Amino acid sequence: MKKLFQTFSFLMIFSGVLFSSHVFSQQKTPPKIDKLSQLESELKSLIGEIEGIKWQHSNENLLLSGEIANPKDFRKYKKVIASYVAQNAPVMDFVELANEANTQIADDMQNDIEKTNDKEGVKVRSISQ
Repeated sequence: MKKLFQTFSFLMIFSGVLFSSHVFSQQKTPPKIDKLSQLESELKSLIGEIEGIKWQHSNENLLLSGEIANPKDFRKYKKVIASYVAQNAPVMDFVELANEANTQIADDMQNDIEKTNDKEGVKVRSISQ
């Protein structure tokens, strides 16, 4: 690890004679930012506003778990995570779409089918319950 020093230069004049001295102040080490914290920070800037995600560090991986209730947020989450996984980022994804959201999607599909009246007798239901 590199160590940084702050250097202060002083010019002193005594009786018309110029003196120069260097004073080394306290030793400073740059803050250690581990890769998982950096990855977590990047992901939180992209998907941190999505409710239901739990963030944990597990060994050498960033573990994401929980349930997302909004299907639009879930799609955004999956797109972002897929791009990081494609780059071999140490992310373990255990986030799921909440059962309530699956039910809502099935209800919306059923309503759309009923509106078109094209398919009589077609029923849509969520099987993740």
